[in-house]
Amino acid sequence: MNNGKRQHPAAIFISFLSNLKELIITFIAVFIFGQTTMEIGGIPFTWIVITLILVVSLFSGWYRWFTLRYELVGKELQIRRGIIIKKNRYIRQERVQSIDVNAKLVQRIFGLVELRIETAGGGGEPEFRLIALTKEEAQRIRNELLVPETSSINVETEETEQSSEEVSTPETAEEGVEEERSEEDLDEKRWDLGWGRLIVAAMTSSSIGFIALLLAVIVSQIPEFLPEAWVLETFDFIIQSGFMFLVSLVLSVLLFAWAISILRFSLKYGYFHVIKSGRDLNIRRGVIETRHLTLSTDRITAVRIIHPLLRAPFGYVSVYVESAGGGSKDEDLSTLLIPICKKDELPAVLGMLIPEYAVDPTYESIPARSYFRYAIRLALPYTIVAGVFTWIVPFGWLTLFVIPILLFWAYMQYKDAGIGYSETQLWLRSRQLAVSEVLVAKRRIQAFDVRRSPIQRWRGLSTVEVSVLSTLSGKSFALHDTSKQKGWECLGWYSYQYQRNN
Repeated sequence: MNNGKRQHPAAIFISFLSNLKELIITFIAVFIFGQTTMEIGGIPFTWIVITLILVVSLFSGWYRWFTLRYELVGKELQIRRGIIIKKNRYIRQERVQSIDVNAKLVQRIFGLVELRIETAGGGGEPEFRLIALTKEEAQRIRNELLVPETSSINVETEETEQSSEEVSTPETAEEGVEEERSEEDLDEKRWDLGWGRLIVAAMTSSSIGFIALLLAVIVSQIPEFLPEAWVLETFDFIIQSGFMFLVSLVLSVLLFAWAISILRFSLKYGYFHVIKSGRDLNIRRGVIETRHLTLSTDRITAVRIIHPLLRAPFGYVSVYVESAGGGSKDEDLSTLLIPICKKDELPAVLGMLIPEYAVDPTYESIPARSYFRYAIRLALPYTIVAGVFTWIVPFGWLTLFVIPILLFWAYMQYKDAGIGYSETQLWLRSRQLAVSEVLVAKRRIQAFDVRRSPIQRWRGLSTVEVSVLSTLSGKSFALHDTSKQKGWECLGWYSYQYQRNN
């Protein structure tokens, strides 16, 4: 590698702001718990600490920009970092899983974009980012490293043949049929979220709780910066205004948090659309901060259909895909494919984007004796804590009223749990807060486990767990306390060498 290129100098400022974002909790802790009268040279100690943090963050941004160089050599991206300890990394085209082009607000100010590359077999570094590139440079790298469809097919075919030798035999012909089917239609197809569904999704977003908590923390610190007389007068006014005024004040804060949540969601997922071109899914979103992700359908290992609490009564669901690359931290390392759509529209939408998963799964419920274990798992730890509170805290017995709610929720989890399979797919359904359906293609399963604890053996139950390849390493999905017979039946469905041994 020669000298290579550095990123745009704006990378220093972008990295500096990114560091500050990661340190926001530290700043809040300093303001809340770090108030002190200690001074050094007449300067408050708190402000000295904050200044040091800012200086170190700025230097860190400069150091990353100065020491990182990259060069595109044919179909390989070569990266060099460090001064004292030098590190070289080569990213070859065939190892690229997905390429994500983002343009956050600060990058758009400078007319730049961020390029994120997900790779396979990257060990501790499956992801590489260049945070300040021109659009033309990012497009050039993307065009060179994004594996063409023919190459993608060949890579996937090799992986499939290897897994076929390990698992079974009739699958080879079936997979060949799937490959031919996926090549049939190379025309572009498009699905748009639309502003109507966007507003519905924003109004039912679950982030209102976090925003309300953040507002409460901010409001609690305002008195620290106001004259004490003002604080006392305001406090007396609230007390004298009565209970209804206090309730109205709380509702106003929640309404304000809801409005912020709607605005935040709308800006993040505005203009959301998915374009399927051949075997590639191009996912675009964002009003101020834009994101463009290109994901091959060959890399999708599982589909999750989520029924959120606030949306399920209206028949709305969301769809996430698990894939070897492309996931984001705010989406639990998954990729959001469909933010919101009607449940009855889902087969048509999936048939257009990922036909392999356009199915109508049927589930077998878990046995009635499983409810006892669901109730114990959910309610027993809280019951012990509530018992201690009842013993040592005045009016602690009030905490016991939560136990019936937990028992009811355990019943909901038990009723929604189910498992099913077809010749080519396994289906799992469970509930934590929202109901989650997981559709896994048989050929994508990395590991299949059936576990039985001593209590499960006594009750004739088992836990079924499957693992698939995901963004960093892998993800597992489990259904707890199905019948013993169903567990063995599903294991036999997966493994042709299976021999019953209990």
